[in-house]
Amino acid sequence: MEKNIIFLGDSITAWNTSLKNIENSENFGVPGFISRDIVWQLQGDYEETISGYTAVIMVGVNDLMMGISTEKIISNIEEIISILKNRFEKIIFISLLPIDNVKINNEIKKLNNFLKNIDEIKFLDVYNLFVNEHEMIDYKFTTDGVHLSNYGYEILNKELFKFISL
Repeated sequence: MEKNIIFLGDSITAWNTSLKNIENSENFGVPGFISRDIVWQLQGDYEETISGYTAVIMVGVNDLMMGISTEKIISNIEEIISILKNRFEKIIFISLLPIDNVKINNEIKKLNNFLKNIDEIKFLDVYNLFVNEHEMIDYKFTTDGVHLSNYGYEILNKELFKFISL
């Protein structure tokens, strides 16, 4: 059955319990997923299931934490977008969020800059809402330096739900 909105991503997406309140949506987020896993997810058993009007995706931070090059992540993201363009009218990519590692955050900013310049997608840039003066995720938004706290999800969802309704 085709859904109106499909969510793809890693643990940040998977653990976003507010997404279940969106009518005719399905959350395909999986903790630990990297960009390559989403390519496989879209090509695998879920090929017929993952389609609809809007695809919302957030991925890349696990790749960076595993030491995968920005170039490889970009290649995977381009493949993901290529697949999604054939199944969805609208693709929303949520920016990667900062974590508690300045070096990785510099790579996150590079990826976000790449994403915001892709014509085929809508880009929801929330990075600056979560970063503090030390160029890391502000402690009030996180449980462990990577994952969002309840307050972090409130901030993310406020922006996401406004963006989805545009």
